[in-house]
Amino acid sequence: MIEAAHIKPFRLTKDNHPTNGLALTPDAHWAFDEGLWTVCYSTSSKEYHIHVASSSFVESGPGGKWLSAMHDRPLVFAQKTTLRPNPSACSDHQAQIFLG
Repeated sequence: MIEAAHIKPFRLTKDNHPTNGLALTPDAHWAFDEGLWTVCYSTSSKEYHIHVASSSFVESGPGGKWLSAMHDRPLVFAQKTTLRPNPSACSDHQAQIFLG
């Protein structure tokens, strides 16, 4: 199951443009909205990476440290997709919501 997640919160921006969104699993969506992880854009490499606020939570359980293990991994897009997150929206999420 996949959900549409707003990068910049809709309640604040009323921005439903696809570049203000990510397709995420429900767990990833919740953790993103809570600021436990964010998307960072590198202007030099033109790549998106996941940054995890590992010091802001404790991860345990049978699944292990699945979120912490995602830190600094590239964000993966479906083949043949051309839309990408707006780097400005990613910066806003990192500055205003991300806990790291």
